[in-house]
Amino acid sequence: MNRVRMGQPSAAIQQSGVWYVGTKLAAAIVGASVSYDSSSKTVFFKSENALNKVKTSDSRMRSEGGASYIDVRLLAKWYSGLTFSAAGGVLKIGYKG
Repeated sequence: MNRVRMGQPSAAIQQSGVWYVGTKLAAAIVGASVSYDSSSKTVFFKSENALNKVKTSDSRMRSEGGASYIDVRLLAKWYSGLTFSAAGGVLKIGYKG
């Protein structure tokens, strides 16, 4: 299982009870590459078995301080081996792919 322990406050953010993970960190956790197409304003997550995409205007994406974040629930939908829990303002993510 992949686990990442981050002491960096901007690795994940919480807004309105929903957790969002930085797109680069999210890609690293699931073993995917992440890219952005500026003409379509779409973020792509490409892994060995799948190509997932989401528009930056989608409510499951956030931008803050020049960084982009993706809803951890969407990642769990795309990558069935991803688990997450949150307690006390801390997000824990695991991935078994």
